[in-house]
Amino acid sequence: MRELETVERKYVREKTYAKIYDFNPQTLANWRHEDLKAGRLEARPGFPQYVRFSRAVRYLLEIPEPHVNPDGRRQNKGRPRGNAA
Repeated sequence: MRELETVERKYVREKTYAKIYDFNPQTLANWRHEDLKAGRLEARPGFPQYVRFSRAVRYLLEIPEPHVNPDGRRQNKGRPRGNAA
């Protein structure tokens, strides 16, 4: 049976999201404006998901939980180890 990967969901500020994913904050604002012009209540598929609280905007940040082996040791799946040259 295949194990389901658990994901921690957290909302972060626009500047934090932009820094993590190497976006210009203005790019995120432009995408939100396009959604507003088109009458969308949420982000388009494939674009960063966000929630608006009055004037504050928060972006959904999904952090995969590390995989736990049967012997109890954690294993980070899909994350590179060491320095990649």
